[in-house]
Amino acid sequence: MEHVELNGRRVDVFVIADDEDPARAAMFVRKAADYDAVARAALSARYGDEDGDVVLYIEHHASELGLPDDDSWLATLVLRSINLHPDDITRMAVFDYTLPNDVTQYVLAVEFDNEGAVVSIAMES
Repeated sequence: MEHVELNGRRVDVFVIADDEDPARAAMFVRKAADYDAVARAALSARYGDEDGDVVLYIEHHASELGLPDDDSWLATLVLRSINLHPDDITRMAVFDYTLPNDVTQYVLAVEFDNEGAVVSIAMES
């Protein structure tokens, strides 16, 4: 397992590949700060989708942990890991965001395609 330093935090990097060269997905590590900004913008934009996983994540944790029930705490999410899938061009990288201090097992997984575009956001455990 590798890691990258981002905003003063250590972020674990996992390569999930069979035969492909992991270098195909290396741009997500080299430009982690740029893709972090893209992912956070996508999370914020998806907050307006009432049926989406971002709202579900916030509602679940707001009631359980006493957090505000709005998007103001999206900025507190930490990037827990970057998962690289060089074998899968439709899901080349997944950035997993969670609340600080390990207060939950749930993450908001932001998936990028091989062009670096966000293709989905899902709440996962």
